[in-house]
Amino acid sequence: MKLSIISEGGAMRGAYSVGVLKALSEHYGLKKIDFAGGSSAGIVNIAFYVTGNIKGMERVWKEDVTTKEFLDFNRYRENKLMMNLDYIMEKCQEKGLSDEAIRKSQTELIIPVTNVNTGKADFYSTKSYQENLIELIKASMDMPFISDKNIEINGNVSIDGGITAPVPFDYETFNDSKKIVIMTKTPRQVGKSRMIDVVSRELAHLFGIMPKALYGALKKKEHIYKDAYKKIIEKAGPELVLVQPTEKLSRLDNTPRNINNTINQGYNDAVNNEALKYVMCVTNAHRPDLFR
Repeated sequence: MKLSIISEGGAMRGAYSVGVLKALSEHYGLKKIDFAGGSSAGIVNIAFYVTGNIKGMERVWKEDVTTKEFLDFNRYRENKLMMNLDYIMEKCQEKGLSDEAIRKSQTELIIPVTNVNTGKADFYSTKSYQENLIELIKASMDMPFISDKNIEINGNVSIDGGITAPVPFDYETFNDSKKIVIMTKTPRQVGKSRMIDVVSRELAHLFGIMPKALYGALKKKEHIYKDAYKKIIEKAGPELVLVQPTEKLSRLDNTPRNINNTINQGYNDAVNNEALKYVMCVTNAHRPDLFR
């Protein structure tokens, strides 16, 4: 049997997957996986996980994500972007995340980005992509209107994978494997757009500063998410375990209190998830190598 972990992002909601991944490693003892993927903040957490660097992942969120150097709403007043991706990726690397460490992992990591020119998802595997993986991860985290790095991947400007592949659990690489899917929205939040996102998108389109394909992708974003969630619920069972918050999480609150609470919620939800307990028991019986 094979095992995959797929994690949603969601900006500060990504702290939830930190807690879940920490529980998988420290409470259940799951140290290795066959395949993994995620979008936005979820992908950097997964990257830390597959390299066995749980402490580094948690430190980035508790020490660096909570700073104004990373996220400062006041920068908008100076016509600057409020999120500094370069800063946070530098801190990730200082805490041990590297191209070399990711490639040494036995896990095949699938990293989705949104192609600005086509408005569709492009998927890259760490087993075949030969360029800088840190830049690829940064591109997958690059949120329109918030960070806007416009990184080129294979000659195409590529941004937040969460737009077109928010929870890529059905990507072909994950077929025929048991899946642990980490989502960071509650059931009630699924399919709902934040007004500020809608207004920003429409204004950018109105003034002609957004490519047509990207505008179309952003308009379909919540529909794609809702469709993915519906499929996940339909498939939930012994072959697919869903770990999801019951309480609404904040997308942009990076205060230490919120980040700590969100990490703790993810950890506790994973520890108390009955379906996850069962899958961990079965996996340990069939694949003890993943727990060493």
